[in-house]
Amino acid sequence: MSRLQGYTHAPPLHPNLVLGSLHLLCWFFFHPSAWKHHLRPINLRPDFCLAEIDWRLPQPLVLKRLLVQGYVILPLLVGGAVGLGLWGFGVSGADIAFGMAVGMAASGAGSLAGGMVVGFAVSLASSFISGIVVGLLFGAMLGTTTLADLGWGFGSAAASVGVLQSFIHPVSLVGINASNVAASVAVSLSPRRSDRIPVPQKFGGAVLGIVLSLSGLWAVAQATTQLLRPGEIPLNPFSFALLGLGMGCFYGIALGWRTQRWRMAIPMCLGLGAFIGAAVGLGLNVNSAVVRGMAIGGGNALLLTTLFALPYVMTESIAGPWIAAVVGTIGSGGVYIIFASLIGGLSLQLTLPLSLVCIALGLTMAQWRPVLLYPLQVLWNQCLYRLDTQRMEAKSSYLRWHTVFWDEFQYLPLIGLDQHLALALEGWPQEGQAAIDFIDRTPQRWAAQHAQVEMDIRQLEQCQTIADICQVQKKILGEETEESYLFRICKQMSLDVDAALQQRSSYNQRLALSAVLERLDAQRQVIRGDAAYVLRPANNGHRTARFRTIFQTWHQIIAQQIETLQTETDQNQEIDSPYIIGIPLTGQQALFVGRTDISQRIEQLVRDDRSPALLLYGQRRMGKTSLLNNLGRLLPQTIIPLFVDLQGSASRAQDHTGFLYNLAKAMSAAANQYRGVKFPPLERSDLAVDPFTQFEEWLDQIAVLLGNRTALLALDEFEVLVGAFEQGRFDEAAILGMLRHLIQHRPRFKVLLSGTHTLEVFKSWASYLINLQVVPVSYLTEPEALQLITSPIPEFELQYEPDAVQRVVALTHCHPFLIQLLCAEIIALKNEQNITIRRRATCADVEAAVPQALASASFFFADIEQNQVSADELAVLRYMAAQGEGNGVAASDLTQYLDKSVDSLIHHLRQQDLIQPIDGGYSFQVELIRRWFAKLPPT
Repeated sequence: MSRLQGYTHAPPLHPNLVLGSLHLLCWFFFHPSAWKHHLRPINLRPDFCLAEIDWRLPQPLVLKRLLVQGYVILPLLVGGAVGLGLWGFGVSGADIAFGMAVGMAASGAGSLAGGMVVGFAVSLASSFISGIVVGLLFGAMLGTTTLADLGWGFGSAAASVGVLQSFIHPVSLVGINASNVAASVAVSLSPRRSDRIPVPQKFGGAVLGIVLSLSGLWAVAQATTQLLRPGEIPLNPFSFALLGLGMGCFYGIALGWRTQRWRMAIPMCLGLGAFIGAAVGLGLNVNSAVVRGMAIGGGNALLLTTLFALPYVMTESIAGPWIAAVVGTIGSGGVYIIFASLIGGLSLQLTLPLSLVCIALGLTMAQWRPVLLYPLQVLWNQCLYRLDTQRMEAKSSYLRWHTVFWDEFQYLPLIGLDQHLALALEGWPQEGQAAIDFIDRTPQRWAAQHAQVEMDIRQLEQCQTIADICQVQKKILGEETEESYLFRICKQMSLDVDAALQQRSSYNQRLALSAVLERLDAQRQVIRGDAAYVLRPANNGHRTARFRTIFQTWHQIIAQQIETLQTETDQNQEIDSPYIIGIPLTGQQALFVGRTDISQRIEQLVRDDRSPALLLYGQRRMGKTSLLNNLGRLLPQTIIPLFVDLQGSASRAQDHTGFLYNLAKAMSAAANQYRGVKFPPLERSDLAVDPFTQFEEWLDQIAVLLGNRTALLALDEFEVLVGAFEQGRFDEAAILGMLRHLIQHRPRFKVLLSGTHTLEVFKSWASYLINLQVVPVSYLTEPEALQLITSPIPEFELQYEPDAVQRVVALTHCHPFLIQLLCAEIIALKNEQNITIRRRATCADVEAAVPQALASASFFFADIEQNQVSADELAVLRYMAAQGEGNGVAASDLTQYLDKSVDSLIHHLRQQDLIQPIDGGYSFQVELIRRWFAKLPPT
């Protein structure tokens, strides 16, 4: 058996018959899920009864073992427990034998009778408890007194009442609580279908069950009243057999109702009557303490089982297990009221409230038992923890014996569980993870979260190299806890460091790592000056201090890496490459050049009250996002750019609440980043009800805060909302209507949308985005391109020959992405050359770098090929590319090549800025793009 099974709801049953029997009882009371898993291989319900099984068929070994444990081992254990208890009380040997016989008979008869009708597990659990207590009470209080000694059958009832009053109350109390135990276990094991049952049906089932219970109680009251008149009705086995026959009728109906095997009802009626008659006959005439004890114990057990069974079984099929448990408990518990009133001489004013309290305690066992056992469980768990701390070299942990794995009803926080989990994760990782996975689905999930937090902090503390920091993003979970803010910082830092090290040049690595270092310094100031914002007061001291140490260590590691990179560059005399390929430039990167004409156009339109909305339009990789990132320094301070990347969390939200919450969060972050303006907070809970109204009220607060300034809401990658609309996560009319209202009615807010290669999406939204002003983003001007090539950063170490510069311009057509791509490859090529010629680039160097540039940016060119043009357009581009650099192709030649009109194809390719008119024909705008298509095989 794998030790990991101890960390599941399917632990194996102990192989020893005796210990396995006690193990079963623990499952019934504390771990019903384990009992359910135990029965799955033999296809039995957790609340199965014996009468449902077809005994004519061969039965599995598991079931046979359960029968032996339930009907042989457990009654013997009851007898042993009763015997030891009575011996400890100093009771005589005959009384011990009598008490053991009572307990064993009560346990055996009750479990067998209940197992046939109510349920195997329910009857075993209740009969074991009641058998022990009834045996102890009868052995200690009644002992060897015979029914004849009580005066029954000899014309005197005074003696009987006097003796019976001495023990009838505790014995009856045991009976009612045995029913409560049965009810509690029945509810925990029965299928959870009560919530699907209509209330009228529950009410009807309860009424039916109560009527049946009252009928049974009336019969018991009548029989008891008559039997207490020995002078009028002779007390003999026949009179008690009549009582047994009546109980047998109730039992037979319950059996037939549960199994639909009505032919079994008649034998059960007769058998129960005969048994009770024989039992009482033996009790009247036999002096053997053992025989009398078995008769008394079995008779009482059958009586209580019958009174519980009929109302429970009939009500459960109609109203569910909970209502049935209440009704069944009232039925059998009512015996206490009758006996205590008729025999004990107590009034209903006392017995009724007392019985109701007992019933309530039984039915709420799962609520108060965890509180009662909590101190003992905490002590037990602490002992296990102490043992594990002293045996870290052992093969397995004692954690599997922890309360959380065997008491699924314990809802109080188990003190120290998180510490034990952390210890297991460190010493026995496989067991610790299995325990975490199990506990995360229980009321003790807080411990799993705390343990994971502790392990994550230890992971952060163990970072000693830059590679360790890169791995943090993959190792720590950073779940939503009070430390989640700090974990998000660490994961983001890890991602940033990893991205920095992915840069091809040491210069860009140092640049990116320096930016990470600046953000890390800012976060160190946050937790140094505002710890209350980071963690709740309970953890402010210890864990905040640990994060301060972590950030300090990381700062030293990253600074050392920057120094190492600088040293390596100096030693190798490499040329630093400032070019950044494939990701937008931020406002902190000096590489961003030009675009002043576009920023001036945006500023002009923002200041114009007649310009409601802007569209920043251009081909992919033209630098739109880089421009948006740099608006903070390109626009005056009176304009606050609120950059929102809609490819981020906003568009991935599942509903309007999530979208507006993430939108507000991104707007607030941008305002603080670009202008140091702090917007009022907007919590997700604020948007839970009527989110658009709450968002509008938040914008009202922003408008007051802006004063005379203007907020420019820049929504990048706006087309991604199309997918969200199609998936039904957002309502198109609601989102676009909100933007239209913002554009028309909030003069201090301007909206700028960033688009990619098509205007069709925006045209379909024309009714919402009225008078949309297009701001094109195209190629760099030649002076801007020359600056990007020859002076991308101050003190750039590579010099270009004039014809080499012009060759770069000719190959790229001043495309910003392609300039960076080609220049980065030129620097990589030069760094491999001899130091004597390394710092001067020639036209030959430019040409030599082209193949590697095409290979490095295959994703860019493949996107054009696969996503931006049709099959016919692709054929046109391949044909034109094959004609060579600078050579134009006439439209008539293309028509002849495709054998169809190419007017629409040419029109679309020109819109895509892929081709241009030249000398009566058409050629590629960008030579590098032509060379990519020239490499492709012809169609």
